Amino acid sequence: RPRVVINVPLLFARERREISKMLKHEFIHLGQLHRRPVGLAVGGWDVKNQEEYFSNKDEIMAFAHSVTDELISMGAKSVEDGIKLLSRSRMWAWIKDNAKESALKRYRKYIYFYLKLELEGEA
Repeated sequence: RPRVVINVPLLFARERREISKMLKHEFIHLGQLHRRPVGLAVGGWDVKNQEEYFSNKDEIMAFAHSVTDELISMGAKSVEDGIKLLSRSRMWAWIKDNAKESALKRYRKYIYFYLKLELEGEA
């Protein structure tokens, strides 16, 4: 299970939100692990090779959810709002600069899926 251990006297709201976003990202990976056959692990890709890392199917799902969280925190109240705000997302810009073009299509699909799920309760 993902855990965060922090030894500080006080966490501000911004830090709590960021930790929450990181945990959501890791819980996506946990769900992926549970859907795999026993013994088939997740992870292990080279984070230094950003094109490979951001183009990995598991990371696409998790980072698409992270982008969705960012869009919602930017004020998206509907799927359409989220799509309009996508070009202003710092995380999306980082992903676009590093992922393969074929992976970006999958990102857009999952961002749309997660926006529907988070904002409309359906996918």
